[in-house]
Amino acid sequence: SADIIFKINPPNADEVARLREGQIRIGVLSPALDPDLVQALSARGVTALAMDAVPRISRAQSLDVFHRWRTSAATAR
Repeated sequence: SADIIFKINPPNADEVARLREGQIRIGVLSPALDPDLVQALSARGVTALAMDAVPRISRAQSLDVFHRWRTSAATAR
């Protein structure tokens, strides 16, 4: 199993159960809307980075998940 996991959608209960202590989970988490998910990840010792929580400002544009999706969609056409 990987040490760092990139995934667009938030993990479901089965995926959270398979995570192990020390793993890093990067993706959309909506921490303000799903505090139970944040608690579950924390309880398993997982470091979670919510890309949807990165501020949408010009300095952070390279990290903005929505900007990345738009850029990827435009490139894929």
